[in-house]
Amino acid sequence: MIALLKSYTHEFLNLLYPPSCQHCGEPLSGEGGTVLCENCRRQIDLLGPAVCSRCGNEIGPYAEEGACPRCSGRPLHFRAARSIAKYDEPLREVIHRYKFGHKEFLAGFLTRLVLDNIGRVDLDIGRYDCIIPVPLHWRRKRERGFDQILPVTKALSRRFGVPLVTGVLVRHRYTTSQVRLSRTKRLENLKNAFSVRNQVRIEGKEVLIVDDIITTGATASECARTLKRAKAGGVDVLTIAR
Repeated sequence: MIALLKSYTHEFLNLLYPPSCQHCGEPLSGEGGTVLCENCRRQIDLLGPAVCSRCGNEIGPYAEEGACPRCSGRPLHFRAARSIAKYDEPLREVIHRYKFGHKEFLAGFLTRLVLDNIGRVDLDIGRYDCIIPVPLHWRRKRERGFDQILPVTKALSRRFGVPLVTGVLVRHRYTTSQVRLSRTKRLENLKNAFSVRNQVRIEGKEVLIVDDIITTGATASECARTLKRAKAGGVDVLTIAR
């Protein structure tokens, strides 16, 4: 009964306030047109197989042996990172509205984007022993009102039958936003920000860390370092965008 009432309420609100594209503002119509118009959806730049074997950055024709020049001599504690799409418009706008605009309904769109395109990344999701979302500090979660990556991790867990493990990797230190920081400053900002609780749950386990965005890889690398110090096995990373 409650679900039916919510459905009628949603339809009524759509009549009063027709939905518009979250990027360009054009009115939406047709199946699946609840977030982006068809034109904007086509502009999402999906990443293909031609990426760095380590960080997952698009490498282009100059790369040798699948390597990325940015990874040369750079300490990264994860084994491999992969992303579904580039962090360009219109995906950037959707993620920004989702994280900072309190538009939690966008979780469905981002989750479908990942599930529909997971085959494009060379990660065998089913082989991992557990999936761990990059954790928010409790203050950040309170400010934001929700954990933005949890819906995606839950969907991946259901799709591939891999246990979702939360509360083990913990962000125990509140950190400032990484957005305008250099890689060096990011590393300093994240130093000793994470810890592991109930270590036995990840000892010897193959772990997939999941987050919304990867930029320099500093956050993912620090998470991987923390997990490996707690005797986790291999650690890989999957993000929606990079």
